[in-house]
Amino acid sequence: MIAGVIYVLVFAAFASLLSSPVLVLGRKRVHWQFWELSAFVLPYGIWFGLYLSKLEPKSDFNVAIESVFMILSVLVAVLARVIIGARFSERLCAAILVFLLCIAAVVIYFSVPLPHDSM
Repeated sequence: MIAGVIYVLVFAAFASLLSSPVLVLGRKRVHWQFWELSAFVLPYGIWFGLYLSKLEPKSDFNVAIESVFMILSVLVAVLARVIIGARFSERLCAAILVFLLCIAAVVIYFSVPLPHDSM
């Protein structure tokens, strides 16, 4: 279980590091709220919970590829948040993006197949 927490934190750190240029450049367009940091942790927690449930057979390859997809989905969400800016309700936009990241975590888990050589 501790390994799972470390996993979630490591990939949250990668996502935050890679999205930091967008965060810095968009800081005048968007008023960031503290709870929006959940976008860096919550999707990984959901994905890791699914991984532990063993609903689908997974290999080390799956963990690597799905983690990259998770990081990319966070980057897209941060970019979308900056592009949308204050045109709409910022809280509603942020909540929708966090929700979509959680949906993306489930879709990524179920859509990346097991490599053929692992079967």
